[in-house]
Amino acid sequence: MLKTLKTQMVVIFVLLVMVFAAAVALSQTDNDVPQVKSQDNTISEKTDEPTSFSSYEGQFSVVFPAGCPRILTRSPEVEPGKKSPFVYVYCDRNGSQGEGYSISAWFDAAGPGGSNPGMDELKTKMEDALAKLGVVVVKQVPLSITSASGTKMEGMDLLTQTQDGLGQAWLRGWIVEDRLYLVTAWRSAGDLLKQVGLSDYFNSFQPSPTRCTMVPSMATPIFARERLGSCGRGSASS
Repeated sequence: MLKTLKTQMVVIFVLLVMVFAAAVALSQTDNDVPQVKSQDNTISEKTDEPTSFSSYEGQFSVVFPAGCPRILTRSPEVEPGKKSPFVYVYCDRNGSQGEGYSISAWFDAAGPGGSNPGMDELKTKMEDALAKLGVVVVKQVPLSITSASGTKMEGMDLLTQTQDGLGQAWLRGWIVEDRLYLVTAWRSAGDLLKQVGLSDYFNSFQPSPTRCTMVPSMATPIFARERLGSCGRGSASS
């Protein structure tokens, strides 16, 4: 009987090890960010106020809707002094994986002959995102604006839904000089466009000018937004 008990304990231990290994593998492959470095910007447990966020790694600022006091940043590990080629910032609204917001930033998406990326490169990134989200395009709108800092931005809006028509996602891609950005919102329960603060979130996105110097990433409640410049808190230009 003792031998049987020991055998059962060994089997249980092996199963636990297998489950743990699978969980680790899943977390490492999530969002296709190898050798992930994570940063947790939690400002409070309060969820009923929008949150201003400036990303040093991603070189942008944005206002997340209410329900995002915890904002996570992920990027590949790089050698000291080198910039990561990809940065992913996201919030699961109210801690639910069925609804949230994210900004992806690419710094290595060159165009033909090493030129700055163009619409073809942006479309490739957006098509990859559509496949990962499992959604199809319902509406597509081209974009062209000049940011508050004077940076010309070309891009595209995609309103999408899942195959069953229930879940929705809004993707807004931007070409900013030598960078590509993808601003995304999703809601598996639908009615995405009815969510309070959604338009403010997309319209608040501001890339940093190339000359901009930013302090390390930080999040602040919306009532402190007036302290944020076009490059984020503590911004300066040469």
